[in-house]
Parts: sequence; C-alpha cells; structure tokens
Amino acid sequence: MNTEDFLYKLKKLPPDTPMTAIHIAAILETLSGNLKLKANTDFDSLSQSKLIDEEMLADWLGESPSTLQKWRVKGGGPQFVRLPKSVRYSVGAVRDWIETHTVSSTSEAHVKGLTKFETDEDFGKQSSSFLDLYPVIIYENKYLGFFRSLDNGCEIEPDGFKLVRVMTLSALQPPTVPENQNELKDLLVALNEMTNLIAKNPGEARKKYGDWEKRMTDTQRLGYFESALAFNLDFAKEIAEGFSHNFLAENFNPALWFWKNIVEQDEVNFCRENPVYAFEYLKEIGVNINRPVEIVDAHNNEIFSGTVAHIMADTFAENFHLNYPNQESPYYQQLLLGLLENGLDVNSDDKSAKSPISIAEEINHSCGVQISLFAKGFNSFQLNKKLQASLSGETKEKFKQNF
Repeated sequence: MNTEDFLYKLKKLPPDTPMTAIHIAAILETLSGNLKLKANTDFDSLSQSKLIDEEMLADWLGESPSTLQKWRVKGGGPQFVRLPKSVRYSVGAVRDWIETHTVSSTSEAHVKGLTKFETDEDFGKQSSSFLDLYPVIIYENKYLGFFRSLDNGCEIEPDGFKLVRVMTLSALQPPTVPENQNELKDLLVALNEMTNLIAKNPGEARKKYGDWEKRMTDTQRLGYFESALAFNLDFAKEIAEGFSHNFLAENFNPALWFWKNIVEQDEVNFCRENPVYAFEYLKEIGVNINRPVEIVDAHNNEIFSGTVAHIMADTFAENFHLNYPNQESPYYQQLLLGLLENGLDVNSDDKSAKSPISIAEEINHSCGVQISLFAKGFNSFQLNKKLQASLSGETKEKFKQNF
C-alpha cells in the first residue's frame, strides 16, 4: 500500500466509521511526509564525520525519502552506513557525492554518466509501493492491517501502531505514468476495488481488469495478480499471462505476499481458501517459495525477516506478532502439509539466526512438549515420508491418497 492507496481507502470509509486516538495518530504519521514542515538545518556547519538520518539527508538534497530508498536499492546515491537496525549517512560522504554530481553542462553530465540518474519524477507519481509506508495497528501485541482493524468497531482499544516499510530483494521496474492524471486516478480506483470484487464478483473483476490490461506495466499488473492469487487462482493465471518473461520468478516474493494477507485479511478465511494451491502454482512457474523478505518500520527497525516457513512456525505469534489463525484450525495443518510437499525449507535461518524448526522448538520448550502445531505437522510429515519409502508401489499410492 502506498500513500495514494491509503488516501483513497480513507476517503471511501463511511463518515461514521469509529476510530480511536491510535488510528488518528497512525493516519497523521502516515501522511506526515506530505504535511509536516521540516526545521531548517545549517548543513555547512556539520562535521565531516557526523552521521545523519534519511529524513535529514532528504531535506538537505531536496529529495523525498522514497527517492533515497530507491537509490539504496538500485545504486547511484550517496554511500550509506548500514547499522543493525537503521541507515545513516556520513556528512563527508554526502559532500563528496554532491561534488561528483556537480556539473556545468548537460554534456559534462553525460560524460560523468549522470544523465540517467533517477529521482521520484523519473519513477512517476504512481511508483512501485515496495518502499512505501503503511500503518498496522497493534492489538495485544499482534499486528492488524489498518482498515481491517476498523472492522472491530474499535470496541477494543489498540495498544499502538507501526508504519511498515517493505524492502524487497530486487526492485521492481517503475511503472509508466498515464499522461492523463484522471486516467491514473481511475487506475488506482480499479486496483483498490479488485480485492473485494475478486471475492464477491469474479466476472466484474475480470471485466475491470480487461478495461486496463492493455495499458498496464508489469508493476501495475502485479497488484491485480496479488489480489487474485489469494482468492481466485484461475484469474491469477490469466493475469500472469500478461507478464514479461520471468517477471514473477524474479520479482514476486511469496513471504511478502503471505505476510500481507495474514495481516490485512481475515486469517482464518485466508487459510480456508487453502492457499497451498497458490504456492503450487508459484513453484510451477519458477517462483522460489522459500525466498526471504525483510520488512522494517519507518525508522528501519526490523519487523520481520524470514520466509513463509518462519511465519508458519510462529503459531503463538510471539516472534513476528502476526494475528495468527486459530490454533485448532484444520486449515493450518492442511496448508502446512501442502507447503512441505512442495519443498518448504524448515531449516533456513532468518537474520537473527532462527530457523522455523528452532522457533517451533522454542514454543515447545516454553509452553509444553508438542504444543507447536508446526512441529506436530512437520514430524507427522516426516513420519509419513518414511512409511511411504518402506511400502511397495501399489500400497504406497493407496497410503498417499489416504494421507
């Protein structure tokens, strides 16, 4: 979700939608980049060794934070210091960078290789949302998407909120901007309506997608694909036919898609749709279902780092604070077994050196042996694999069908 998406959805809320003070604060901070006036800083007086944050550098250069974030992903910006939970810039490095990008003519810029230097204007107003911020509301130490949290009727006071920034492993290509700004707005409206339409009226969803399909870039099409993949696999496959070769294999991140659906959708309904079929399809088209993702907050503090397996392993939501499906739900076991059949990696470490198996073991250690659904499911999967390996061909096939 980017700022344009967030504003659109806010405007669509009924006038009498109840909100708490936490929701109001989340709205203001989400939109603060467009609202607040930054204090003037005397950059000439800063020492060469001083480290400054992203917001101060954006103010210095007259660029937006999202431009700096894109430079960090694609290269071309000032050198930066990657601290454990934040990013900083050395004043000396920034001054050196400014010096190398100071030219007296466009021909000199061409010689220096600066003519293709990218800013927000180059990416366009309707830029990829992979570096944008959106709020999640915290209830009892669990994350809930902002708009989904309003479904509670605000009967329970939230504990707080976080602004989430998603850092994908490869930057998506920038979408083109329609010359007609009304057309751009219409495209945004269509994309925001897609999730509800796919679930409630697939025929109308296909029609709306068809109206735009010929004018979309791969990045814009990705939003439709992500929505369809959660609720209508056949439609998702139709959308996928419009992507350029290997686009999904190179850019789609299953862990990010799964994380967002758990946070933003009703998690039990999402699991009831049995997204294992989605993962089977992703594997079929060459998408790595074990691809990791890093999700941070507005200050680059880590919120989540890991894979689909890490999310599945955290059945008590103590590590990643996701609003997890009911622990007794059969849909969880069905999804886990399907993922394991498709090669889910249970041993890969996240940035804190925790593997899904170690998370499950922690749960068993702290809450009681065999309390972790992930550990139960994985052990059952391994046992059945061993049994299958010891059976004859005909018996093995019957056993597999029953399992």
